[in-house]
Amino acid sequence: MKSAYDIANYFLKLSDEDSGERLSNMKLQELLYYAQGFHIALHDIPLFEDSILAWIHGPVVAKESYEYKKHGLIAGFQISML
Repeated sequence: MKSAYDIANYFLKLSDEDSGERLSNMKLQELLYYAQGFHIALHDIPLFEDSILAWIHGPVVAKESYEYKKHGLIAGFQISML
């Protein structure tokens, strides 16, 4: 099973840096949430094990939120776990 980290990096690779599209932390969190939901609906198993929390501004995979926020998210930017 993949981690939310792996899925987040996949979404970052898909973002189009040349068009000026930047993937914000909030948008990345929403993509993780929807990907998890669709995967469960289609396959009856989670895409990743990390918990999704209900925060005031939307769903958050807390571990990924802190990691990407710390690095300031840039389209196409892949983080390394320290």
